[in-house]
Amino acid sequence: MIYISKGYETKNLTPVKSELDDFETIVNSKITTFEDVSSVDVIKRLRAYYFISGELSEPIRSNKTLLRKTLLAIDYDGLDLTAEEFESHLLNKINALTFYAYPSIRHGMAGTRYRLIIKTDRPFTKEENTPLIKFVTDHIGLPYDQASETWSQAMGLKVTFEDEESYLDKCIYNEGKGVLKIDNAIEKMAERTAKKKDRSKPAFTVQYSRKRTFTAEFLESLIDPVEKGSRNVHLTKLIGKMFSLGMTAEAVYSYAYIINEYSFEEPLDDEEVNKTFRSILKKDVEKMEKEGAD
Repeated sequence: MIYISKGYETKNLTPVKSELDDFETIVNSKITTFEDVSSVDVIKRLRAYYFISGELSEPIRSNKTLLRKTLLAIDYDGLDLTAEEFESHLLNKINALTFYAYPSIRHGMAGTRYRLIIKTDRPFTKEENTPLIKFVTDHIGLPYDQASETWSQAMGLKVTFEDEESYLDKCIYNEGKGVLKIDNAIEKMAERTAKKKDRSKPAFTVQYSRKRTFTAEFLESLIDPVEKGSRNVHLTKLIGKMFSLGMTAEAVYSYAYIINEYSFEEPLDDEEVNKTFRSILKKDVEKMEKEGAD
């Protein structure tokens, strides 16, 4: 069942009667149009529509009343990608899944901003919610809004300040080969968690100060804590920095592997590391060839 509210301040929800399943109900939901972009904050608070998909003990939005969800919804905000690049990335990463993505209200005002809706094979519980989101976002490999992990988070429905046709052109519908299998995703996340290495650190009580060198700062940056949604960006920056320092490709790759395996709480897939490395290596080679030609 889909429940909606007008504005995000109210906790009261209204059930939507539909012959379609919850996924198709969202896909076919109405687009609300507004004209005054300067009133976006007021519109979000009082006039835009929000939804929750699932089973509630009563039509009031709260972590206690929401028993199960039927759709996985994830927000991607302020991406350093164009809408076309984001679509291509999704199709490359989760093409097998049935999903729908549509621009959120601030899309274009502050970077590329989309709401991703993924169809699941069964309703899921609060305990399953975060592992499922982490499973999908790890695979996609882009920074996401971690508020998406909030169990009773209300998600905005389709809204735009342009004409409906232009908005629909930006929506992404992928039929996929199947839906997200909850049990399979939960099992794989449990396996990843079990493989985590114990990286507990001793407590350091020695206090001293000395002049910090560039080398020291760079080496320390290799082990900086990184949020899951930022791993690709972090690794990309470090690989680029190592190449700029004149390190060989073999050495850079070795360090990239070590950083991924031992600095990230949940390492990226080897394929993702290799793809990132090859991309930056190609740019570095092209840069050197250009400088040589000059």
